[in-house]
Amino acid sequence: MDDLKAYRAAVSELRENGKPAKGRIAVKFHAQPNRDGYFRKFGVLRIGDRIIPQHVQYSKSWVVKSNKQLRDDERTAEELVYIRENPHRDLVEQAFDVGNLQFGRADFAVDDDQFALFEINSNPTFPRFHLGSPERAERRALLREKIVEAFAAIDHREGYRQMVRFTPPMPYRDYVSVSEWGVMHKLGLYL
Repeated sequence: MDDLKAYRAAVSELRENGKPAKGRIAVKFHAQPNRDGYFRKFGVLRIGDRIIPQHVQYSKSWVVKSNKQLRDDERTAEELVYIRENPHRDLVEQAFDVGNLQFGRADFAVDDDQFALFEINSNPTFPRFHLGSPERAERRALLREKIVEAFAAIDHREGYRQMVRFTPPMPYRDYVSVSEWGVMHKLGLYL
């Protein structure tokens, strides 16, 4: 669909043919690379009231999944500015609030100052703090500090230093690897 008129016509056609809207999504492709020719995907965590920028990934393709081959000094510096300044904080917080979520990771892009949310993952993976390229060591240290502070801010029991049990409700329980929480404990990410 190219515009709002085509979208409304498609929705009307569904209704006229007695087809439900449930289980359908509307998708708009609106992507263009930045001036440097790279598409960017931003990742940000929310823990309680904290919005924590996690990464900027780059690709020459509009499908941005990783940027291992594209990492250079310029993009590493850009990512650090993003993490320090958190320029999209308000937009991301609004997206989480609409979903009534205080924990998760959002993936999004900003194109010509338009915010495009891809998803909010309510069972996010955390960055690896002990692995990765040396040029991103400062990023990992900043993230670790911010994540520990965010978890500490939601811990209401002073002096609590034990692992927290986390048992998600069914049916999600089948998809959560409990061993990952033990890894976080070993890395000092416990409260």
